[in-house]
Amino acid sequence: QRGLLLMTHRGFTLIDVVTALFIISLAAAIAVPAFRSLGEVDDLTQATRRVETLFRLARDSAIRSGLPVTVVIDSVDGLVWIDTREPLGLGSAEVRDALAYPDYAPEPDMLSALVRGENDNELLEPGSPIGLPGTVRMELPRARARFTFEPTGAALADTLLLIGPHATRAITVDPWTGDVIVR
Repeated sequence: QRGLLLMTHRGFTLIDVVTALFIISLAAAIAVPAFRSLGEVDDLTQATRRVETLFRLARDSAIRSGLPVTVVIDSVDGLVWIDTREPLGLGSAEVRDALAYPDYAPEPDMLSALVRGENDNELLEPGSPIGLPGTVRMELPRARARFTFEPTGAALADTLLLIGPHATRAITVDPWTGDVIVR
């Protein structure tokens, strides 16, 4: 009789099995979409890379040319101007090498988005859109923010906020080195 009691208490009931299957299916329903989007670049990351590329290009061009380069961004219309005395050859191998940092690799189409049309060595037209994805908006401390990069590498810059659907990133420039800082 004692052995029968032990036998009746061992094993799983139907409720135990259904509960376990429900918990496993719930965990899978949450985890699978997260793993699918793991390799995709979201709009906020794409916008951050675009602005970071633009600032690194301006800094490296100022150092290389020995002349200050100023990036002016209109926060209302999302337009950008690059003010320099010499035109920047955005499509040149020199610029591509300058942007090839070990910890940063711009997307292949990032530089082509900064150049105008077929002529790969021309600067984007003054007052061109900065080209942020539609789900990302930009906030600046003033209507037209200035980011000036000196030939020494130093910079005088405002802070730029990129606001996506789920997060916000602040992009600043180190005043001593001109390095782009994303937080």
